[in-house]
Amino acid sequence: DRFVQQLEGDRISVVVFGDSAYTILPLTDDTALTRRMLSRLKTTMAGRFNALGEAIALAVKESGSPPDRRRVLVLLTDADKSTDSISPLAAAKLAHQAGLPLYTIAIGASSYDAAEEELAGLIYHPANIDLLQRLAGLTGAKSYRAGDEKALDNAIADIDQREKYKKDVPPRYFHIPLYPIPLIAGLLILSLYQLVRLGWSATR
Repeated sequence: DRFVQQLEGDRISVVVFGDSAYTILPLTDDTALTRRMLSRLKTTMAGRFNALGEAIALAVKESGSPPDRRRVLVLLTDADKSTDSISPLAAAKLAHQAGLPLYTIAIGASSYDAAEEELAGLIYHPANIDLLQRLAGLTGAKSYRAGDEKALDNAIADIDQREKYKKDVPPRYFHIPLYPIPLIAGLLILSLYQLVRLGWSATR
């Protein structure tokens, strides 16, 4: 929700995945609508399996191809074993071909032992860190681990900072009127002429 608030004015689409991948919010610049849809997200609402490759491919499709906008994919998942027909790595290659950096945020424990010991935070199941790093690396992006809310905030803040510097900034043109320059020069010459005349008059 805080990430979306920082992106006010940008267009956002939300894809959820489980048994399959679904677009619950097409691209929109309506921040209030996006926040309402995010508040309705629930675990397992799309099923209990992991159509990760399908989700990435769908996100690539949803992003469109506007030539004048920087497009970014942010994937939040534990990246458990993929259960769909599209390989996540193949989908990441599609993202790369489309010029889309895929930032991955791993939400999960480092092992099953850690998952059993953790009683709060964002830990659910062991995350496939290696796969998420490979997915991000294929697109020239970065992978993060978010075991708690603070780590998640830090990851999102870093993505936001990285993309701010990569946005294409259109050239700014400033119109500076030049007519005052010769006008001032003429006034200076006239003033000097008047001073000289006054000087000659005083001498005479």
